[in-house]
Amino acid sequence: VAWLGLNVFLFVHAFLSFEKATKYYYTRQILGFYRSTLRKQLDHNLAFHKLVGYMICLHTAIHIIAHLFNLERYSRSRQATDGSLASILSNLPHQENYSWLNPIQSPNTTVVYVTFTSIAGLTGVIITVALVLMVTSAMEFIRRSYFEVFWYTHHIFIIYFIGLGIHGLGGIVWSQTEESMAENHPHKCAEFFDKWDDPASYCKPPQFEGLPAE
Repeated sequence: VAWLGLNVFLFVHAFLSFEKATKYYYTRQILGFYRSTLRKQLDHNLAFHKLVGYMICLHTAIHIIAHLFNLERYSRSRQATDGSLASILSNLPHQENYSWLNPIQSPNTTVVYVTFTSIAGLTGVIITVALVLMVTSAMEFIRRSYFEVFWYTHHIFIIYFIGLGIHGLGGIVWSQTEESMAENHPHKCAEFFDKWDDPASYCKPPQFEGLPAE
């Protein structure tokens, strides 16, 4: 009974968080779109397996492209000296116990360097290579002519899931804290970033924290 009650509580708590929290407004739009366009195929396990594989490939491509664009923006923001909002947020100090946002710590740091030296970047490369090997070896002409290649290569999913579990542990994605959002609402204070240090301003300097892997 306690186990069942705990699961119900966790489900309701997570549901309300995604349903009501301001920071998850974009997920509600995405989920609403998918719910209206996709159909479950649980009665056809092989077709469902392929559909899941296609969706993993699609979202992997979107994920990689989005992060590459994001890292490029981080790099440009770190190099910027124009006093823009992006420049100010990117220059928040990286010392311990400080609230920073941009994972690129130096204007001279390249996107390639961050990709291959961060936990998220390195594991991302590894699991992407693993996914490509699994997908290409699962093509019909390989599966029929070289079944052993398909069989053994498909077991790379073990490496894939291990890497996926480690992928988010680096804490490279940061979010504004709940306490900070009460003093610096992102929709209201973003346009008044030049007054964050003004004691008379209702917009205080924002504080950020690393998001836990989910």
